[in-house]
This record gives sequence, C-alpha cells and structure tokens, in this order.
Amino acid sequence: MQVAVVALLVLVAQADIDQIKAYAGHNAWDAVAGAKSFLDTRLLKRWIARQLTRAERQRLARLHVAAEVETDGRFLFTNFCRAHNCPCENATVAVDTSTGAVFVGYWKGSARWVWDQGRSSVAPESLPCAVLEDFHFGHVPRMTSDDHWCQREEPPLPREGVPGALARVCG
Repeated sequence: MQVAVVALLVLVAQADIDQIKAYAGHNAWDAVAGAKSFLDTRLLKRWIARQLTRAERQRLARLHVAAEVETDGRFLFTNFCRAHNCPCENATVAVDTSTGAVFVGYWKGSARWVWDQGRSSVAPESLPCAVLEDFHFGHVPRMTSDDHWCQREEPPLPREGVPGALARVCG
C-alpha cells in the first residue's frame, strides 16, 4: 500500500511539473495545459498558498503585466510587473523543473526573495544566471543577448543619473 501511495505522489508531482513545462514560450497569463495562467498551475497555486504570506500573495496579485515564460533547460521563469511601472514594482517567478522548487523574487525599492528554505534580500545560490537576468532589480531589464547580469545582490545606486531618476519616479 505504501509503495502505491509513493508511486501516486511521484505521478502527481510529474504531472504538475509537466503542466509547468507546457508554459515554455507562452505568456504567463495564457491559459495552457488546463491552467488559467502560469500562477494557476497546480504546483504554483499550492506553493503560493502555502509559502507566501497574505501580503506577498496580494502583492503578486497586483502585478497585472506578464512576460513570456522562458527556460534555460532546467528552470522555467517569468516576470510580472505593475502596469506602466514595471521598473518600480515587479516579481520574478522561477520553478526548478528537476525538483519542483519554487522561487519568487520581488522588487519594490529593494529585493526580497522567497523560497522553501527562507526569505532574503540576496537571491538563492541555486538560481542560475538566466533567472537573475530576468529579475529587474529596479534597473532596466536585459535588453539584448549581450547584456548579462548575474549578481545576487543589488549594487549600490549612484546618486546621479538614470538610477537616481528611477528612484525618484518609484518614490
């Protein structure tokens, strides 16, 4: 009986991962593989309800603009942001398709990452550069394939120039 339960859990988990993988190349708000959106997939819906605080869930729900779900072969990830104000308030949602681990990085004046092992202003070590490049960190997101950003912390903002202007806009 226990073997059958374990096999069923593995099957369910694999079905959840397959549903996540079906989103590669689709906008995160598209209905795909029986889900109304990327956030509505079984794995993410359960994880969000279990791991995010009420305030974090509400914050994510306010982000009405979404990007295409990308993959680096192992992780699927996308960015959500506030309409007409993406640099000021956004979130990156990433799923490790080999383990089912979920990572949510928020930006609103500072970075905040949430994953099963904790919360931190520093991105988890297990996230690859592809996911970190997708996270806006309050700066202009990746614009070309040659524009690489693979830091786990936000660098100090200079007092003058575009980042300073961005800080004034985001207030």
